[in-house]
Amino acid sequence: MFVRHFVLAFALAVLASGFSSQPGQGDSCIVPGSGGFFNSIAARYDLLNQVISLGFHGSWRTSAINKILPAQSVLDISTGTGDLAISVAANRSIRVVGLDPSPEMLKVARDKVNRFENSIGDIRLVTGVAEALPFDSDSFDAAAVAFGVRNFQDRQKGLNEMSRVLKPNGKWAILELSLTDGDQLLDRATRLFVTGIVPRVASIISGNRKAYEYLSDSMRKFPDEKEFCKMLEAAGLVVESQKRLSPLGMGPFLYSGIKSSDRDN
Repeated sequence: MFVRHFVLAFALAVLASGFSSQPGQGDSCIVPGSGGFFNSIAARYDLLNQVISLGFHGSWRTSAINKILPAQSVLDISTGTGDLAISVAANRSIRVVGLDPSPEMLKVARDKVNRFENSIGDIRLVTGVAEALPFDSDSFDAAAVAFGVRNFQDRQKGLNEMSRVLKPNGKWAILELSLTDGDQLLDRATRLFVTGIVPRVASIISGNRKAYEYLSDSMRKFPDEKEFCKMLEAAGLVVESQKRLSPLGMGPFLYSGIKSSDRDN
């Protein structure tokens, strides 16, 4: 199964190599991980996501959603092109809000929402940053971040804000990519894929190698599980579960839990 997806990823990359994309003239001044940064890759983000995740991103997203439902209101922080928010909104009774700093990513998300409008509930899409959420305290039953915490300009502040807008005992889930320092075969294979293969494949598709070199670099610098759990707990987010997902334990970490009822906003 893993080999099949791996081959598929390269096949897609080769097929996509016929496209060309030129970064904007001001790209060198854009802060990595910022809204402007993701504006430059928004048009091909979904294809890149499919390739880089080896086709597993849908099942990863479902695993995160299962941790936060049932809920009446859900905030999707760093919603990107809106996949998680749209999946949640398949339940029409849920009030869904997706927030992202990139107007171009949200433009793609809005196009998807319009395309699926007959099969999903209402979704409110908002431009904003995780470190200053434009919502009242204790206003959401649940919150999720899929592959966005690495891009927070201030991770602890972003986690604090997620905790603030969650209701006491509100549920949360975070999907995030990080590298392990282990010396097992799978550990080494993961590092090779992320640091060597991902930037090359992504540059073929997007024409923006620098963007995906940042992806590898941000994964290397992301806190390990123990340190990240400390950050979550410091924000008043009780960690009830943490595990690495497929394939073969090489996928992202899924952290989930509830907001402490003792948290003082």
